[in-house]
Amino acid sequence: MTFYDESLLNEMISILLSLYPNFSFLNRLYPQTIKGKRALLRGLMNLVPAPFSHQRFFDLENILLESEKEEKEAVNSMFLPASAYDKITQFKGDICLLEVDAIVCSHSEEFLGCFVPDHFCLENNIHSAAGIELRNDCYFIKQSNKKHMVPGFVAISDGHHLRAKKVIHALLPKADKRPTNLDYHLLKVCYENILRCAYQEKIKTLAIPTLGTGSSGFPKKEAFSIAFDTVEDFLLEKKDAPIVIFVTYTSEDHNIVEESIGI
Repeated sequence: MTFYDESLLNEMISILLSLYPNFSFLNRLYPQTIKGKRALLRGLMNLVPAPFSHQRFFDLENILLESEKEEKEAVNSMFLPASAYDKITQFKGDICLLEVDAIVCSHSEEFLGCFVPDHFCLENNIHSAAGIELRNDCYFIKQSNKKHMVPGFVAISDGHHLRAKKVIHALLPKADKRPTNLDYHLLKVCYENILRCAYQEKIKTLAIPTLGTGSSGFPKKEAFSIAFDTVEDFLLEKKDAPIVIFVTYTSEDHNIVEESIGI
């Protein structure tokens, strides 16, 4: 980072702390270095409630996030290895690096992203890279669909500062590591609705993480079996369905996916 970047960080932090002085406790958790200030800013942004509106902050956020996006090497989905199954492939790494039409973000019933400062989870990673505008989108989606906010609900928004053009938001069932037949059914419904949404929106490349295997509490092999079977059935039904990229972060998840799709 340059000195200019540090002054940008200082102003963004100052704006948020002036608006939300109760967040000042985070100051004590990070060193006063450029790296520390960037982590502090991410933590503050994670805490910002929706809806949020501050044009100067958004102008600075645009400079910062677009600059950071350019510093990271993009992954072109068209160069990922092909599997034995038509239109199914995989990628191990950061979903935010993928140049695709849409990525999927899983949500708990709160549906507004992760409010744990600097937390390492899918929601936090996507929201932090996309910017606060994505939480605003989720807020307005939730306000407009209160009667429909049940497990299996999906909606689409802009990708903002992500490499993906769009984000498909999915509300997952919570299994608490003891999933019932209903939980498994609802997970399948999530995948079906995600695919239908992508198809209706004419999405050509869709990146999906292994949904339900984190805090939702589904066993990994069973959850991916549902994912793969649902995607395969949909692709057989819809010849012009999108290319689906299963995204994993851990070696364990990668091996499970690799075993199923053959790459």
